[in-house]
Amino acid sequence: GGIIQQALRVRANHHLYGGVIDLSEGHVTIITTVYNKAKYIATWAEGLSKQTYLDKMLILVIDDASTDGSFELVREYSARYKLPVKILRNKRNRGLLYTIRRAYHELDTPYFAVLDADDYYVSPEKIEKAVSYLAAHEDCFAHTSNYYFERSPGNLTPAAPTSAGDRDISSCKDFFVMQTCSTTFRNFLTPEILKKIDMFTEKKKFTVCEGDAFRMHFVIGLGKIHFENSLDAVWRSTIGDWGTLSPFEQNVLNMVGTREIFEIYTSQFNMDENAMVMLSRVVGIYMHLVNEVVAGMKALDFFKMQYKPYCQKHLEKFGEGPDSQRVMLAIHQCGKFLNDLGVTINNG
Repeated sequence: GGIIQQALRVRANHHLYGGVIDLSEGHVTIITTVYNKAKYIATWAEGLSKQTYLDKMLILVIDDASTDGSFELVREYSARYKLPVKILRNKRNRGLLYTIRRAYHELDTPYFAVLDADDYYVSPEKIEKAVSYLAAHEDCFAHTSNYYFERSPGNLTPAAPTSAGDRDISSCKDFFVMQTCSTTFRNFLTPEILKKIDMFTEKKKFTVCEGDAFRMHFVIGLGKIHFENSLDAVWRSTIGDWGTLSPFEQNVLNMVGTREIFEIYTSQFNMDENAMVMLSRVVGIYMHLVNEVVAGMKALDFFKMQYKPYCQKHLEKFGEGPDSQRVMLAIHQCGKFLNDLGVTINNG
């Protein structure tokens, strides 16, 4: 962690909507990207206001040119709860990938978490527990906890059995229940890594960098992830873009994202032991996903499907033309990737 700490660009003070905060050792940034989430801002803000670690938190909000009053509500609730919020706004709607990258470039605290505007914390000790653990365990690069799925208002289901024990995750094959709202990271985003993210997103058009799958796989190459079985947050699983996709669309994007994660990971860590684990895991996931997508194509009237905008955005890298044609190109690319790994797949 020493090299990463040295690379952080620490600025003494931030002028925030709610005042000034000193960003010294132990401080954490909570990143929230917002686009038209006005109806959820009150719950988001209330959960943050109850955090016992609030005096060492910077809440970085980037509004992606919302049109429903989200920006104004963030300011209103920040003032009401005296939240240490720094709020920025894109001049026009740029999408999540651009917005989260902008947040990455703003980071200058030793730790960070991402809390989507439609999710919220239910444990007041959520951030304090996470930062305290990371500060005491330098070989650990992320702290994650159990959380609730909210599939409908008030219908909360634990993501992991409450009997599951705490554990350290040190290999790609050991990934447990993790989600954006449940995880806090040691800040691994050095200037060099930010340049790589920019290269992959701008040159190679990788969209996987916008989500937690990328963050999780990246930090496992740096150190351990600690899982603590405490129900600390709520994921409104049917609200965000991902939760609204059909299982078929999710499989398509998982197939595309898995290849991107593998390429990003191995570009940073080459073929270390963890990369070998990831290689075998990727092969298994790929074969499963390609088969699932092909089966879905057979079961559905594939060429008449209308994909949701979030899915369409991730397919744009496969050129012009109908979405169905783009999915065919994605499958072809996945097959080529497997072939390059020495694996053949018969998809009928």
